[in-house]
Amino acid sequence: MSDSNQKIPGDVGEPGIEPDGVASMTVLIAGVVSVVLVVATILVATAVYNEATATLTEERIYAPKYMDAAKSLTEQLGSISEYAAPSNLNPNYQIPIEVAMQKVVAELGQAQLDEE
Repeated sequence: MSDSNQKIPGDVGEPGIEPDGVASMTVLIAGVVSVVLVVATILVATAVYNEATATLTEERIYAPKYMDAAKSLTEQLGSISEYAAPSNLNPNYQIPIEVAMQKVVAELGQAQLDEE
């Protein structure tokens, strides 16, 4: 060792024993606040994810079905409002629905007159 007699300023505690300078209540509060913030962040992220998933599902699944249904309905309305000759898919003649309804009403009216 050294031959000099230097003194260490302050009180040196016993080896292996730390001085009581840690505020345990402050550490506890900081820990609880940290846990609450992490849980809140996780819950907010989950809510945002679920909302985004629901929106995408609505756009991908429900909207195309509606558009397909609207397209199909438009095609059907177009097909019942025009004349068409027989084809491989439909062996019958096709007439517009308005004309067909007029013919049915006329036939029913004639049938009622014949019964009287």
